[in-house]
Amino acid sequence: MKSTAERVVGPGHGDLILKLFVAAPFLAMIVLASGAEAGSGDLPEAVVGLGDRMGCRVLGETPPGTTTAWIVEREAGTAYAAWCARQGGGRLVYDLLVAAASPQHPWARCPSHARLGLQLGAQEPLPRLRTAMLPRDLPYPMKLGEFWYLRGDDFLVEQGPHVRGSGIPSGPALAFGADDAGQILLCLGGRWIMGGYH
Repeated sequence: MKSTAERVVGPGHGDLILKLFVAAPFLAMIVLASGAEAGSGDLPEAVVGLGDRMGCRVLGETPPGTTTAWIVEREAGTAYAAWCARQGGGRLVYDLLVAAASPQHPWARCPSHARLGLQLGAQEPLPRLRTAMLPRDLPYPMKLGEFWYLRGDDFLVEQGPHVRGSGIPSGPALAFGADDAGQILLCLGGRWIMGGYH
């Protein structure tokens, strides 16, 4: 006797329908997860204008292999972050621009231009950019004392002064790098702090 699915769609398609039925929730999770972070469509004009004012051009074309040039953070309100490029030390360097839609968003308390001074080699892609909610999304337990104040143009070469305290970092953050190694950028007391993970 044929199953209901085979009677409706014909022989041999029952397995396909069952597979689609089982896979649908997983596909929905993937779509929701990517839609929650990666920006789609045109970057909001507020961020493009911010880049023009700050002298750090929002990327029209991203380096080959770059998967995410801008993102939207929605857990703490709405805010945008985008890679931008400027001249630094005679070469092109990359920073992050951050624009909050509301002054109540935690990122609105920090400078809109996070001067990382990230340098890329020829044909090297930008690190994957994503949002994180701390401490929930920390790769392992971290303390504020493991973070340092971002002074500008000191991405990894010179760390700024370390944050004092043994508290746990919390709130919306930006993470960039690979899944198993990278940097976390968090707004704390009106200043950007950065911590590395590996």
